[in-house]
Amino acid sequence: MRLFNTDRYALVDMVQSPQLSTPLGNLLRTYAVNSNYLTLQQDRPCYRHMSRDCTVYQWAWPGGIIEELHVTFAPQNVNLLHGLKCQAIVARVQACKPSQTLDAGLSWVPGYHWTEGCGEPGEGLEARSWTNDDWNVVAGTEDSEYLAGRSRSGQWMPHGLAAYFSRHGKDVVQVRHESLSVHLPELEPDVYCQIQFVIASGHREDDLALWLAADQFPEVLLAAAECS
Repeated sequence: MRLFNTDRYALVDMVQSPQLSTPLGNLLRTYAVNSNYLTLQQDRPCYRHMSRDCTVYQWAWPGGIIEELHVTFAPQNVNLLHGLKCQAIVARVQACKPSQTLDAGLSWVPGYHWTEGCGEPGEGLEARSWTNDDWNVVAGTEDSEYLAGRSRSGQWMPHGLAAYFSRHGKDVVQVRHESLSVHLPELEPDVYCQIQFVIASGHREDDLALWLAADQFPEVLLAAAECS
């Protein structure tokens, strides 16, 4: 089963889905189905773009599958400053059984070097920044309003989730001291959901540029990765 159209990607030997490296340490993605955490299976296929820094990994559990696109990209809405790096994870989740919830998270691996953090929300964006004296890392994901909008329009999200996103608001995206997470309620069988995390890192004084870089539409990330 393939959830991404990856014509310009080639099958490669399976490798462990990487942690995301930043100047302040490493970030790890986690997935929990019905509160049970998944691990990447070594026998799942892995696809890599033939010329760009983009890779698709697969996760699976008895009730469904996750395809996870990793892409390093140059944001078009900000000037690319020296030292600025943008990475994104776009995940598509498809269940084959009903009554399954999903929690997708992004959290710091112990040993990080940041000393303070704060929430950085915006229109359509839930984000948090972490800094020390020299570096800044901003991680962002779509807020419940944007998720509801995609659900209503059927843009990589089932129509049935719109009411949940609108009704539960802040419970959908959790911004904590060391993490971001997105909660999806009961997954509809055989219909995939798409969520994303964008991570921008650079010098501390570039805080506005980093925030803008973390605020990306899904179609921009898919175009950067040349997949659909």
